[in-house]
Amino acid sequence: MVEQLTFQIIFQFLQTVGILVGVYYYISTLRNAQKAQNLQIETRQAQLFMQIFSETYDEQAAKSRLSLARVEIADYDDWYQRYYLDLDGAAKFNTMAIYLEGIGVLVKRKLIDPSLVDDLISTSVLSFLDGAKGFVYEHRRRTNDHDYCEWVEYLAEEIRALRARRDQERIELKT
Repeated sequence: MVEQLTFQIIFQFLQTVGILVGVYYYISTLRNAQKAQNLQIETRQAQLFMQIFSETYDEQAAKSRLSLARVEIADYDDWYQRYYLDLDGAAKFNTMAIYLEGIGVLVKRKLIDPSLVDDLISTSVLSFLDGAKGFVYEHRRRTNDHDYCEWVEYLAEEIRALRARRDQERIELKT
C-alpha cells in the first residue's frame, strides 16, 4: 500500500513538473516570437525611413530647400505670390511640404519612430515650419483650409516633445 501511495505521489509530482515545463516552454516561445516580431517591425520602420531619408540627399530637393530657406518674405501676400501662384515657387514649397506631410502621417500612424526623424532630419522639419508657420496659419485662416500643412505641424510638435524629454533627462542626469 505504501509503495502504491509513493508511486502515485511521484507520478503526480512528475505530472506537475511536466506541466510547469510545458508552460515555461510555451511562455518563452511566445516571448521569443514577440521579440522577433518587434525586431521585424523596427527593421521595416528603418527601411521605410531610409527610403524617405534618401530623398533628402536628392540634389534638386536640396536646392529647393536651400532656396526656400534663403528667401526673405515680407508678408502673406508676398508668400502667396511666390509660393502659391508662381509655378516654380509653388513646386518648391509644395514638394517640401508634401514630403514632410508624408513623414508626419507615417509618424502619426506609428509606421516610423519619431526618434528616427528627430535624429536625422529634425532641423529641416523645424526650420521649414518655423519659416513658413505664419504664412501657413494665415493661409488656413484665409482659405478656411484648416488641414493645410497639418502633418508638418504635427511632426514638428512631436520633434519638439522628444527634444524637451531629452533635455529633461539630461537635466535629471546632471542633478
